[in-house]
Amino acid sequence: MSRVFHDIWILTSGGITIFTSAQENGEEQLFGMGMSSLNTFASNFSEEGLSNVELADHRFTFLKKNKFIFIGSSPLKVKTKKVYGELESISKRFFKLVPEDFLDNWNGDTRVFSDIGDEIKGKIKDSLLVVK
Repeated sequence: MSRVFHDIWILTSGGITIFTSAQENGEEQLFGMGMSSLNTFASNFSEEGLSNVELADHRFTFLKKNKFIFIGSSPLKVKTKKVYGELESISKRFFKLVPEDFLDNWNGDTRVFSDIGDEIKGKIKDSLLVVK
């Protein structure tokens, strides 16, 4: 498998960051709220909301599944179809680690995800680019 992403985030549909592969700097929740706000704004124009946002040198790609948003940051040269395929695979891995019945009864406390953070990282590390 070739590596696709610089970083990956998993957000609730309300913008709470429950996982990131990015180096945590205390701004994970701001990122999540900002991306969720952009998606909500875009939903006013398109029922699906955002699919991706391109910056000068990379793209943020959005995949919405079961009240969660999976976001991958990748170089522009990586084909969008490949990025979506990898995000789909990551979402499937996430939902295997976190059963739907748990999510149905989840009270919103993100600390419950800290125990599985390393396991999630282990599952997705093969998709991450080594950035120097």
